[in-house]
Amino acid sequence: MNDQKTSSSRYGERDGRYEELLQEMEKFRKLHEGGASVPATGGVFVLDNIPRGAKVLEFGPASGYMTRYLAEQLDCEVSIIEQDPDCAASAGEFSRRSFVGDIDSGDWVNWLEDERFDVMMFCDVLEHLYDPWQTLQMAQRFLNDDGMILCSIPNVAHHSIIATLLENRFEYMPMGLLDWTHIRFLTSCSIESMIAKAGLECDLTGHVIRKLLDPSVVAEGCPEIIQNITHDIQYVLSEKEQHAVFQYVFRLRKKSYLEAQRKSSCSLLGNTDRLTQEDLFKIASVRNEICRMKTVCVDQQKTIECLTQEKGILINQVNTLLQHPGIRFWNTWVRIACVFMPFKAWRRSVRNYLLIR
Repeated sequence: MNDQKTSSSRYGERDGRYEELLQEMEKFRKLHEGGASVPATGGVFVLDNIPRGAKVLEFGPASGYMTRYLAEQLDCEVSIIEQDPDCAASAGEFSRRSFVGDIDSGDWVNWLEDERFDVMMFCDVLEHLYDPWQTLQMAQRFLNDDGMILCSIPNVAHHSIIATLLENRFEYMPMGLLDWTHIRFLTSCSIESMIAKAGLECDLTGHVIRKLLDPSVVAEGCPEIIQNITHDIQYVLSEKEQHAVFQYVFRLRKKSYLEAQRKSSCSLLGNTDRLTQEDLFKIASVRNEICRMKTVCVDQQKTIECLTQEKGILINQVNTLLQHPGIRFWNTWVRIACVFMPFKAWRRSVRNYLLIR
């Protein structure tokens, strides 16, 4: 499989994703204009906050479908930083400047020189970096005083991940919360800590809620009753906002800008509904039931294995007994008798018939 096919299969075909994005943005705006409260995905949240004609620096544009939207729909002047050469070439068709290289290396700092940007984008990028803290610190040096950094980050405290941890599993996937290219795993608290360390503050936040229970969190081969119990754990957790959040989206500003505008920073979740002692008791009781059922299943499996082993021993004993010389001699005479007995009975019938005659 060549690199182009790999990047295309991973990130999606650029123009197809672009058309989907157009429809998603149009639907979002219509609902929003109608006064409806519409939950925005990471990409929609980011694009909806970018002013027309802005100078944008996009980190990790992948195939470039958002780059194309910025250039064609918002008339933005876009520069990109992308590690994958094929993705950089695809997104580069709609960018003014392109840097191909690892974000963690920091080489892009010299490439930018003294440029300043109105907007910087990190759409599902920071979790792929070894040092997202330093990257944010370096990025704000190239941000205008009234500029913004728009981010989206998956939530590792989502109920589907916690359910697998309660089964002692942490399995990477090709895509999603446990994407095998994720290096850092963050929650609302660790994201806020990262923002503070970078010397930035949030002035607008949001999150993508996904309460839908994930059947893939249950290990293959688990009895149905254990699958149901695992889903019960997910259900308890999904009712709490911090564990129903699938993805955090937020806008960052320089502290000096917020102070000048007399605006205060905001928390990612604020006073969210957290787990109560009763919820913890529920999870603990369900977890204990899982352990008990697994012990029962293991005992049953051991019993089946023992019975199978005993059956094999009995079969071997019978076969050994049948090979004994005395038994073999007796079996030979039994076979001979079985052959001649029908013949003897037939001869007796003929003799009786002749005597009658």
